[in-house]
Formats: sequence, structure tokens, C-alpha cells
Amino acid sequence: TQSTWGHVSLTRAAMLASLRLCSVGAVRTASSLASPHGARALSRPNKAGARQASEAPAKPKAAAVPSAAAGGDQDADEDAPSKIYELRTYSIHPHHFPAFLALSKEKMHLRTAHSKLLFYGATELGGLNEVVHIWEYDSLAHRAKVRAALGVDKTWNSSYIEIMRPYLSKQDNVVMEPCYWAPVIEPTEKAKAPVYELVMRHMYASASHTWAETWSDALQDAMSSDPAVDCLVGAWTTAVGPRDVSVELYRYQDYDERDQLVREQRLSETYAEALEELTVHVRKETSKIIIPLPFSTIH
Repeated sequence: TQSTWGHVSLTRAAMLASLRLCSVGAVRTASSLASPHGARALSRPNKAGARQASEAPAKPKAAAVPSAAAGGDQDADEDAPSKIYELRTYSIHPHHFPAFLALSKEKMHLRTAHSKLLFYGATELGGLNEVVHIWEYDSLAHRAKVRAALGVDKTWNSSYIEIMRPYLSKQDNVVMEPCYWAPVIEPTEKAKAPVYELVMRHMYASASHTWAETWSDALQDAMSSDPAVDCLVGAWTTAVGPRDVSVELYRYQDYDERDQLVREQRLSETYAEALEELTVHVRKETSKIIIPLPFSTIH
């Protein structure tokens, strides 16, 4: 079976090596970790779609906000775009959740006029009455300008913020930079019932400077010449907010595809081998199943 987004593809073995054994929403300590759920990222081929299973992939240079966990070569690349991403999580009062979703669907175009929205979805498993959204910026300075413009946008504030604010029970945000081995990909093909999974791994701070290289080496072992399958949208590490956290966003065609891949992953020897070096760096892992909302850029 093969699934692609445009010309980008991943090997099935690398993907199997990355899928988790634990149930969605579970929190695991380092002693009980069953999977890294990120082990497919390094198997990405070049833009022509050719697999490079026999050698380590080239490493694009790091993004604008420095972070030890982002890993590897942090030298600037003048040809590489400088992007950061803000991950926002809103908890909504249960009785206001339907009204929040309806208002957001109607008015979100006012917000996206100011900056790029990558993803917006409602948590289905691993959280209740919650939305998760990811925004792209050129830099922290660019984000500051956008936030300042939003603050004086009378239409946005009167039509959305003032109405929405009482609906909220909690807000959280972190700034992330993309991992050098996993550039963000926006799917182009339509899924019949898309399901997204957001995975966050909290690493021990003392190990963060070695994490990327260890991770990369382990992922190389998971590569093979199996048919291409691509589920990873993007992989990031936190730069502002809780530090030493890796974040991945995966997209499946539907629940059945995710379940099938998890079953196949349980039989993968390369998956078990990839885990051996990775789990010693991770103290906790969480995941959420998220359903994209109609105005999300990616579905």
C-alpha cells in the first residue's frame, strides 16, 4: 500500500518504527516508554522522491530561534527560510464549546488575514473541550508585529475576541522551531476522514544536547526499501516555553489507517531496535487525536 502527499513519501519500515504501542492520551514515564513515535522523520527522501535508505540524509541548517534540542548543525544557512511556529492550546468551558466552534468558523478569516495558520483542530482523544492550533511566523519579531496589529484590529476584537474570551477556561502556548531533518509538509491530497495525532515527548534536560544525534542514528537503522508511506506533517522542538520538548504532528487517512499501522508496528524488529537508544532520553510522552476544523489550512 502506498500513500503520498505530492512528491513526498516515506518508507513503511521507517514509519512502522515510529508508531507508538501505548494508547492515545496516555502519559508514560521513561521506565515504561514503549515508542518514540518520531522514527519515520529521517527517512524522508529528497524532492524528487528518491529514497536514500543506504545513507544518512543531508541536514538542512537550523531555523531562526536557537534550541539545543533542535539538534545537530546550528550554523546559519543564508538560503534557508527562517520560520518559527506557535503551538496554542485552548481549553473551553464545556457548555460554551459548540458556540466557540461556530464563532471560530465564522470569524477566523479575520485572524488569518494577519498571519499564516498551519493547523487548527478539536481534540477528540487525549483532551476534552479543547482546540489546538499552529501558527507560522518568520521570526519572533514578525510574531510581535502580528500580535500588535491584532491588538488594534477593531473588527477582530469586537467580532471575535470580546465574544470568545468568556468561553475560555485556560490557554497555553509554546514557540517551536522545526527539526532540521523534518521540514514541514502541507498535504495536498484530500483524505476521506482525516485524523491527526499530536505527540509531545519531554526529554531530560541533561540529555537534550545529545538527543538529536542519537535520534538521527537510531532512525537510520529503521530505514529500508519498503513501499513509501508518509504520515508526518512536521516535527519541532520547543524554543520558548517548556524546554527540551519534541513535538510531532501526524496525519492519517482515517482511524483504520492508524490502527493498521499500529498493529504492523508491533511486529517490527527495527522499531524495537530504534527504541533502545531513544527511551533513555525521554521522561514523559503524551499524545492527542485531533480532528481538523473546516478553516484549518491542512486537512
